[in-house]
This record gives sequence, C-alpha cells and structure tokens, in this order.
Amino acid sequence: MQQPCFSIIIPVYNVGKYIQRAYNSIQKKSLMQIEIIFVNDNSSDDSLKIIEGLSKNDSRIRIVNRNQTDVHGAGISRNIGFRESKGKYIYFMDGDDYLDDNALPLLENKLEEINPDILIFGFRSLSGVDNRVTYSSSQSPNSDFININEEERVNIITDTYFNNSLYVVWNKIYSRDFLVRNNIEFPNTRTAQDAFFNLIALSKVNKVRIICNHFYNYVSDRKGSNQNICKSKFADEQLLINEVENILHAYKNNMSINKLLMFEKIRILKTEVNFTTAKNPMQPWTALRNKTEFKEMSSGLSIYQSVLYDKTMKSLFNVLFLKYPSNVNFKIIKYLRILKTVLSVSKK
Repeated sequence: MQQPCFSIIIPVYNVGKYIQRAYNSIQKKSLMQIEIIFVNDNSSDDSLKIIEGLSKNDSRIRIVNRNQTDVHGAGISRNIGFRESKGKYIYFMDGDDYLDDNALPLLENKLEEINPDILIFGFRSLSGVDNRVTYSSSQSPNSDFININEEERVNIITDTYFNNSLYVVWNKIYSRDFLVRNNIEFPNTRTAQDAFFNLIALSKVNKVRIICNHFYNYVSDRKGSNQNICKSKFADEQLLINEVENILHAYKNNMSINKLLMFEKIRILKTEVNFTTAKNPMQPWTALRNKTEFKEMSSGLSIYQSVLYDKTMKSLFNVLFLKYPSNVNFKIIKYLRILKTVLSVSKK
C-alpha cells in the first residue's frame, strides 16, 4: 500500500455544528493519497454520529475513539492521532475551522519541491458571529531555509512568535520523519500545548519553507470553545515560560530572544490580569498582589510592579487593556513607561 502524502489529524470534541465544514475543505476527491484521522474525545453532542456518517462514503477516513477515563485535551488527541498515522507529512487541523479550497494540492506541490521539516503558511482569524475577517497573519516574504544556522533559527522563532503563529499548529505541516527522529510530541497540559510543540520543533528544525499565502481560516469567539472559557492558565503558562527559557538558553544574550521572553511574560501576566479581574471585579489588583507567582513573574518587569502598586498606573493599564485586549501590543508598554517617567518626575 502506498504511503499517504498527508495525514490530517483532527481532534473532535463537541464540534458537531462545524465538523462537516472542516471536512468539506479537505475532502477533494483528487487527493487520494491522504488519510483523515478523526480522534473523538468523548464528545457529548452529535460529532461522532456525523464523522461516522462521513466515513461510510470516504475510505480515507479513520476514527479513533478515546477512552472515557482519559483526560480531555487536543494535545493528547493529536498525539494519539499521530501514532495511528502513516502519512509522509503530518497536518493538525481543528474541527471547527476550515481550509481554503484547493489549499492542500497547492501545499502538496510546495512540500514536494524541497521536502522541508516544517512548512509554515498564513492564516485568517474570522468572527464566529458574522464570519468577518478580524485578523490575518503571515511570515513574509516567501523563504526557504536549508541547513539553518543560529541566526536564521533565532529569526524564524521570533518571527513565528511576533506573527502570532507560535501558539498554533494548524498553519504548519510537519515532516513525519522529522517528528519521529526528534521524538516531538504534545505535552499533557491544559493550555499552551501548541507552543511547547512548536518551540521544540523550531529549536531542532534544519529545513523550513515559509509561504505567505493565507490558507487557513481560524474561527474565533465560538461559543463553547476552550479559548473562550474563563479559567486561570497561569500554572501551565509558567511551565511554558520556563520551557521557553530552557530551550532558548543558548541565545540568552540575543536581543531579539530577550525581547520575545519579555513580551511572553507580559502576555502571561495580561492573561492573568484578565482572569483575576473577571473573578474579582471589585478588587482585582488586591487579589493579584496576593498571588506569589504573579509577583515573582512581574518582579523583573518594573512596569508591572508599578501597575500593581500605583493607582494612576493601574487606571491607565485598565484603559489600555480594554483598548488592546487580544494581543501583546507595544503601545501598552510604551504608554505605561511614559506615564511612569512622568509620575517619577512629578513626585520629586
């Protein structure tokens, strides 16, 4: 039996309203050399019924049902799907998103030209309410990196991070041989699984192809999505930043890497501010001051120390956070630094 070109691995957890659309975007009959692996994570809606119906008419589909005692998580489902897969290239897709028409044939051609360890392409973020494009990202220009040196590796990692691509796997295609050779899998954490996976992969990669076409459509703000559940992810985020520092230790004197680490800590702190404010709307900053881990992470960031203890700084942070809620923005730090300088001068 000929090895499939693609193994498309899709974790399935209560995406019955969307899974047909995801399947439609990858099911082109001209793509016979693919396998589609649905990993059902004990869905309580009609997801399983839908994918079973799809499998009756498409021999390329395989369904893996996880044990009911298993811990939920897309990362674990992806690991299971990967172990079941046979394709030359591995593609992890989410069941509530979709690819552009003819994306896979075009990506197949790009892969076969140089056989990269990783291929990275662009994506769009769409509103789950009205399907409006709210954000798009790509790393440009189109580039090939072969026998990657340290400077190129740093550039690829930082570009991936600042293009909001480090935290996702669905805009990347990975060589099976590369993943197996380097024993790369998703961690068993509640969050930041993709970032762990990508950091390890990018720290070991030798050949990368980057294309700036936007092929993937990420549907944000979907009701019921794990990304929209208000819960503290601080413990997992701490593990992530520790892993980032360990992986990037060899580049600790590099200005771009230090900038990445600073902004990653700020992103994590902002996320915890958001969670704490939702849980303690009357006194969020008092609650944050009582969180030892938050204080420890912010200790190296004088801006956050100022926010924790200065009433004026705190007020401005709240205004800026509402204005720029979804991403790490240079303007927030710029404005806070300006205000801190003004306040320090005025108090003299």
